[in-house]
Amino acid sequence: MTRNVPTCLDVDKIIANLGRRRSGSIVYIDVCPPETEGWYLIARRGKRQEKVFYFLLAGLKHKLRKLGYVVVTTLEAKRKIREWKKEDEEWHRRTAEEVKRINEVFDRMRHPPFNPYSPIYGGRVAA
Repeated sequence: MTRNVPTCLDVDKIIANLGRRRSGSIVYIDVCPPETEGWYLIARRGKRQEKVFYFLLAGLKHKLRKLGYVVVTTLEAKRKIREWKKEDEEWHRRTAEEVKRINEVFDRMRHPPFNPYSPIYGGRVAA
């Protein structure tokens, strides 16, 4: 049922593309078909649908509820969101560790141990 829809990064545009609201319109948040890759879901209202990136989901749901839509997230989508959240946290943890390690290396390079023969301190230089 889901076709390859262009991806939009603007929450307002996604809402506009879902069409005009009727009282109590239901917007379903569902997973994309398995052959498509990426961290996005499908927001669907009636026959209209839009790709939604994982990191835009919280803002989109908040805005939709504020406008009077009923937002329903399928169980499969919730499972996928939980999985992506774990991956995201793991990536941030690994990145923080890597940054810390790099900073330690650069700090040692900035403050090398004192060497009286180093040309930096006016020591002898090989000709």
